[in-house]
Amino acid sequence: MSFLKGQTPQISQVKSAAYTMTAADSGIVTFVDSSAGAVTITLPAVAVGLQSTYTLVAYASSANAINVSPNAVDKIVGLGAAPADDKDRILAAPHIGDYMILSGSDAAGYFISQAVGGWTVQP
Repeated sequence: MSFLKGQTPQISQVKSAAYTMTAADSGIVTFVDSSAGAVTITLPAVAVGLQSTYTLVAYASSANAINVSPNAVDKIVGLGAAPADDKDRILAAPHIGDYMILSGSDAAGYFISQAVGGWTVQP
């Protein structure tokens, strides 16, 4: 999987409905299928000092959005927007292979290390 830049995932999963990630999902490639309707993936609260990485990949091209939602007191930093607590990242019209890789390890929240696709920030 070239989008992982040398990382080798050991497990993958497919989610087609709202799902809340856990620490056990860190390091797993999560394919998000929004072909039947919009899907929200909620990230767990960042645990300071515990490195976690979440990889989300669009499983199908669709007119239905993929929303990535941080915990209410966390931020998602990146994509050129000012960091703010509890602001989703939205892929309004995903294409197969669009993706986002997020890492979290400190009180600032999650950092987008890589992203492909038309991701926007919740207004």
